[in-house]
Amino acid sequence: MSDTRLSTFVEKSLWSGAELGQVRQQLEEAKWPKDEIESALGAWTVVNGVPVPKRRMSLAAGDTFVYMLMFATFFMGAGGLLDVLFGFINSTVPPLDGYANYDIKYGVATLIVSFPVYAFLYAKTARLAQGDSDHRSSAARRWLIYLTLLVSAVATITGIISIVVGLLEGRGDTNGGLKLATMVTLAGATFMNYLWELRRSGSKPGALRRIFMTVATFFILGTIVSGISFSLKHRAPPPQYIQVQPGMTVTYSDGSTIKGPPQDTSSGGSKPTKEPPPAPLKTAP
Repeated sequence: MSDTRLSTFVEKSLWSGAELGQVRQQLEEAKWPKDEIESALGAWTVVNGVPVPKRRMSLAAGDTFVYMLMFATFFMGAGGLLDVLFGFINSTVPPLDGYANYDIKYGVATLIVSFPVYAFLYAKTARLAQGDSDHRSSAARRWLIYLTLLVSAVATITGIISIVVGLLEGRGDTNGGLKLATMVTLAGATFMNYLWELRRSGSKPGALRRIFMTVATFFILGTIVSGISFSLKHRAPPPQYIQVQPGMTVTYSDGSTIKGPPQDTSSGGSKPTKEPPPAPLKTAP
């Protein structure tokens, strides 16, 4: 929602005969935010020199659901992307403690499902925001964008603090540094993207923004393809089942052993014992 003073000024200016471009220039010189200017001007149209108010379309619950689902899939995809990148780092530069998790199949699966959904919803809401000032000034959209900016800023600050603490304690290693650099880079890119989104008016994204979105899209697609190839290459072999016979002991490569059930000696397990022959019959003298 724009300021009531701004709406009143736009209305009076248009009724006094000023054109939309003149009103926009005056408001920009007065340092009003571009999104509020576009929202206030978008509420009016001039027909034969007469300013006519446009019908305000309130956002339905379905629009709020679309925005919430879009940002939910964004956070899911960001977590999956970090999971895959951390797996690549562990496989290339093992950590000093010796524990390295290469299992990235859940991260790849999350990206495969969440990224197309997010891309579709983002393109849909971007088209609506370009042609409708109500969508650009939607409270749900702005609150979720600011929430994303807050999470990105907190993640960046937390990463920098972790780097400083690691250096002060002398436990910093290349693996941890690469992971923190990856997290800070992803959070910074997210912050820049949605900061551009807030500052953008009804016009299409600029050249720099389009280049950024293209690079980000190809990077995510490349990560998905590399993650699938990595998962297929490092997947565990199918389990082999061994039928352990009674009395058998099996030793695995890691030194563990498994013993079969004890051998049954009650029925056919051992040689039968011979009964003594019957004593001869004695006759009377």
